[in-house]
Amino acid sequence: MTDFLQLRSLKTLEILTSEDSYVVKAEGVNQWVTCPLCKTGRLHGHGSQEQSFQDTPTHGKPVVIFIQRRRYRCTSCTKTLFEPVADLDGKRQATARLVRYIRDQSFSKTFAALAREVAVDEKTVRHVFDDFIVSVRHRPFFRSQSRWVSLIACRCSVFLGGAIFPRLAGLVHAHLCGVTQSPECTVLLPRAWVGVFDVLRLARAAAS
Repeated sequence: MTDFLQLRSLKTLEILTSEDSYVVKAEGVNQWVTCPLCKTGRLHGHGSQEQSFQDTPTHGKPVVIFIQRRRYRCTSCTKTLFEPVADLDGKRQATARLVRYIRDQSFSKTFAALAREVAVDEKTVRHVFDDFIVSVRHRPFFRSQSRWVSLIACRCSVFLGGAIFPRLAGLVHAHLCGVTQSPECTVLLPRAWVGVFDVLRLARAAAS
């Protein structure tokens, strides 16, 4: 029988269904024997803690996973740590695939709509997208001005509507190339995106 979550590091124990969401109880399938911190000490059980993580929507409903996560204590360095769950994001209370989903969908949906879809705070969606911008700004593919113009203008057009896209792209390109520092750019862009031009200038400097 196919596991509901289909995540290698988690096993589904119970599924609770409501009209608007899925609540899944699961457990980790991987355990440590040797401490990953000091590399020498052995680990012993040190209780557990229930933790919740948002996952990608299923059948149009948000999914939240509850894990009774085991805690270990090292006999050598005495540090405590939770059992490893590779499918969880290391920065947020979410699965790694949900973070990827948010990143990919944020180019075609508004942050507010995407936040409602996956049942997270809108700030979380914004932070995921901001992290993506930071992670790709030094990649060769995005070092050309045209790539950045397409990336940012595509994202902003979701807020502003497709009709304004050509004009927005032109404004971004002009701002990036130093042709104009028109305040019109910051008027057109959502407030959260005012700082994006700093990122664009950094990328341009790295490419020059």
